[in-house]
Amino acid sequence: GWFGFGGGHKKEEEDEDEDVTIQQQQDANGKHRIVRRRQPLNIAPNKLEGIRHAFTAEALRAIGADEVDRLKQLLDSGMDSDMEVAGKSLVSWAIEMEADGCCEL
Repeated sequence: GWFGFGGGHKKEEEDEDEDVTIQQQQDANGKHRIVRRRQPLNIAPNKLEGIRHAFTAEALRAIGADEVDRLKQLLDSGMDSDMEVAGKSLVSWAIEMEADGCCEL
């Protein structure tokens, strides 16, 4: 799930007790960056729906403004790029809103 994102960076010794996956990725500009992923949080179902709604709204806002970096942040945090919002995928929304940068992402 995409609700297990973290905030800020912790010291290396604090990561030893957690299940952390570290990946190297290359961005659109050819820069290499390190992506750290932790296990998802255990969030109560009634709160989880509100969080999903907020992140879905933020994704649509980013697409509407063609903010590629912000949409990439959401997707890098684990948000599913194939999820449907009101019967359309994020790509379909990007095409409809003529968000060329987000379409390429």
